[in-house]
Amino acid sequence: MNTDRQPLVTVEDVTRQVNMTGLIGRQVNWNNVPVQTVLSEQYLIVGAESGKGVVVRLKETIPGIQAGQRVNIAGMIAQLGEDLAQWELDPDKKQRIRDHTIFVNAFQSSPQ
Repeated sequence: MNTDRQPLVTVEDVTRQVNMTGLIGRQVNWNNVPVQTVLSEQYLIVGAESGKGVVVRLKETIPGIQAGQRVNIAGMIAQLGEDLAQWELDPDKKQRIRDHTIFVNAFQSSPQ
């Protein structure tokens, strides 16, 4: 793990990387990040650039969160496996995130 390195402070620190799997284990500390898509109360896609968002799995849900709102996220980057059986999402929503190779496992989140 890369926990000894400084946390990534913007979504663009992640989305601009060529080798996403090289970020696994890195911590993120994002403030005021726009929500692109709400997949469920527990799963979001965040980021300012359309089509270049990052999937986030929230430890604690944010009831009523909507696309366009802003959130603060602290967590760790993990690999998004091919088997999403453990993810409580409808099949169409699972399909929407299949092209992502990583996600942020948030241990702290709050609406802005």
